[in-house]
Amino acid sequence: MKSTVCIPQKEYLERIKKASNLISQAGLDVLIANSNEADFANVRYFSGFWPLFEVGGVAIAANGKAALMVGPESQEFAESWSPIKNIHRMREYRESADPQFPGGGFNTFTDVFESIGVKHPQKIGIAGWLVTSVDLYQSIQRT
Repeated sequence: MKSTVCIPQKEYLERIKKASNLISQAGLDVLIANSNEADFANVRYFSGFWPLFEVGGVAIAANGKAALMVGPESQEFAESWSPIKNIHRMREYRESADPQFPGGGFNTFTDVFESIGVKHPQKIGIAGWLVTSVDLYQSIQRT
């Protein structure tokens, strides 16, 4: 008989809580953990979501709240996998071919941060630096 290993959804939420304590101890307002399909560990560890062809990110506030950030084509997939229900569709997390997406409807980092109770963050940590594009980094800087 074949058995399947499954991480309970509550485990992801416990990981976020533990990380929020470390974020607070480090004096950060928020941590952004980014991943892509080849280097998926950061986002998958906190959300269960594996970005397959777009970049993904998880924003975790020192207060314990979190948001999942995905590219324009990944929202439905993320909703089906992640216990994080605060999901933001963002232009900065699109695939590297930079396709046009009709209809827009994208969130900003300001939207994300406000959704987790952080206004005007002063100290933002970034994990997954090597998969953080210049465009993504510059958007973070503008908040």
